[in-house]
Amino acid sequence: MTHRYTLTFVLLLCCFFSSAQLLDLEIVNISNIEMNIKEFSADPDAEALVISDEAFSDYDDDHRLITIRRIRIKILNQKGLD
Repeated sequence: MTHRYTLTFVLLLCCFFSSAQLLDLEIVNISNIEMNIKEFSADPDAEALVISDEAFSDYDDDHRLITIRRIRIKILNQKGLD
């Protein structure tokens, strides 16, 4: 009887740990070109510039949509902080 409970417990632990997901939140290096941007040529009055806008969506175990979004913004002047 004890072996049955032990086996059930081990199987439950395996199911719990196998459903865990690791998020890919790697740190992206900033290039010298991005660091040296002082003005956006298409809009010289721009206060900030969106360098990248990425999103990743997946479903969790309860079938809810989970979206992770990463936006990189270059602040061009003090007003861009707002």
